Amino acid sequence: MTIEEVSRCCGIPLKALQEYDDTDPEHLSVLITLHEIGFERAEIETYMRLMEKEDSDGQRLRILERKRRRLLDEIHFREKQLSQLDYLRYSIRREQNKK
Repeated sequence: MTIEEVSRCCGIPLKALQEYDDTDPEHLSVLITLHEIGFERAEIETYMRLMEKEDSDGQRLRILERKRRRLLDEIHFREKQLSQLDYLRYSIRREQNKK
């Protein structure tokens, strides 16, 4: 698969892939995963540099844990919004049924 095909297939900008022009499937897989879960360019760069270091497991795990907490916070916020939206829908329907 060419870098252009990976860009189209995975929706990763070609420029981002060119910066990590790496034919190592493991690195490419990690790059794709980081992009898909919402890592910013700087975060990806940091993570990819750490992958090259010998004892970086702890640092990479902390990065992933921070991202996980942020995503969970966002999910909980969206769930609260959804609950409020559902309440408003329920209120309107209840009023409609009274008529």
